[in-house]
Amino acid sequence: MSLENQTTDCKSLHTIMTRYTDSSSTDINRRIGAEISARTVKRALDEMIEKGKVTFTGNGRWRKYRPAEGNS
Repeated sequence: MSLENQTTDCKSLHTIMTRYTDSSSTDINRRIGAEISARTVKRALDEMIEKGKVTFTGNGRWRKYRPAEGNS
């Protein structure tokens, strides 16, 4: 996947999380579309967490994501 596509994916993920806070990665993947794999969504979420743009609550399948404070 190109860097340009990754940037677009992150922007799409952030838009979805702003609109639907406390979403699981499965919910986010369902909303973003099947053309982006669940693994790609998870990788983008992990990257956004590292950059401080996304926070989460819970662990494993109960993990829910939301934009970090000041990033919505």
